[in-house]
Amino acid sequence: MADEPLNPYTPSRAAEMAPETAPQGRASGILAVVASLLCAQPFAGLGLYVLGRKRRFLAWAVPATLAEVLMIVGAWTGLSTLFLVALGAILLLVLGSFVDTLMARSSSAAPSFRRALVTVLLVFVGGRAALYGVKQWLVEGFSIPSAAMVRSLLVGDHVMVKKKVDDVRLGGSAFAVHGRGVGDE
Repeated sequence: MADEPLNPYTPSRAAEMAPETAPQGRASGILAVVASLLCAQPFAGLGLYVLGRKRRFLAWAVPATLAEVLMIVGAWTGLSTLFLVALGAILLLVLGSFVDTLMARSSSAAPSFRRALVTVLLVFVGGRAALYGVKQWLVEGFSIPSAAMVRSLLVGDHVMVKKKVDDVRLGGSAFAVHGRGVGDE
């Protein structure tokens, strides 16, 4: 047997002795918790995706996204009841998905740490861009800072402003409120 050439495809003695280990570089529970906290607004339960629980992630993300759309519609149309119900639903869904992420264990289908980190960063940046877009073109919330409008609005009141392009007029005043320019009396 000493005369037979060594087969390069047979495992070495060291490989036979090495214990079986889990794949290294899997996403951690800490990244899952950070993802749940940072990315709760665009996608509730993103930490479950990081842990490899994709169905549970979708079970939280889809209703939360629908509630966010309803909240924007409620603010846009002036339906305060719809806005408040959707806001409450979002808070409950985000809290529930966070607790579910804390209790969940990582599965074997979890993405690698690098892939999970890139996904979390992309969702975070994309969510902030979407929030900026909603604020820039649809609805923006303001707090009344002074007593200049004290008859109708008190200091500290919060208002949602519906932004429309057709409120802007050429010439005269640049901003119109209820069909009248700001400087028109």
